[in-house]
Amino acid sequence: ESSDRYPGLVLIASGSELHLAANAGKILSDEGYGIRVVSAPSVEIFKQQSTEYQNSILPRKNAKVVVIEAASLMGWGDIIRNPLLKIGIEEFGKSAPNNILAEKYGFTVEQIIVKIKSWLDQLDS
Repeated sequence: ESSDRYPGLVLIASGSELHLAANAGKILSDEGYGIRVVSAPSVEIFKQQSTEYQNSILPRKNAKVVVIEAASLMGWGDIIRNPLLKIGIEEFGKSAPNNILAEKYGFTVEQIIVKIKSWLDQLDS
């Protein structure tokens, strides 16, 4: 959670990806970014919440949103009107140790940070 009421960047993740968002958020926060990390186990449950609640979690005021999800990324674009980066894996069925697959598919903290910074640079240019 950012101490900033209106963070510049909201990282959304669930389950096994939550640690990636939390660790990336910590590093980005240490670098001066206004960060909020949100645990959102279900986009469907989130959609059922009041608009007031949704806006308290995902502030509309200049925040950019990153969804980090190893499973389906569908649904978030329906409710997020902020600039949105989806970091996910669209290919399944591979077998290897977790760290090998994470590296291959860009699911390490370092790779996620690079993707976020590159996206932010594109938005700013």
